[in-house]
Amino acid sequence: MRFAADGKRDLRTRLAAGYAWALLKSRPFAEGNERVALAAMVVCLEMSRLGWKCGEVEETAMLLRASAGKLKEAEWEAWVVEKVGKKG
Repeated sequence: MRFAADGKRDLRTRLAAGYAWALLKSRPFAEGNERVALAAMVVCLEMSRLGWKCGEVEETAMLLRASAGKLKEAEWEAWVVEKVGKKG
């Protein structure tokens, strides 16, 4: 079965976004929480054979906005869904 045909692309993307959001909000480490959140999200996406299509500048800006509380979870999730694509 092709991945895009199983109807779960957005579900898996939202799950990855949720992992990142939880790490950004709980701040489990003294430093590097944004990097860990991004890495966890991208690994989750890669495991689902989804690609992360975002430039470093935008990525950094959004991570900093989210960790500073300037984004709502729904806004974060919508942004992540917008930046994900299926891998070959």
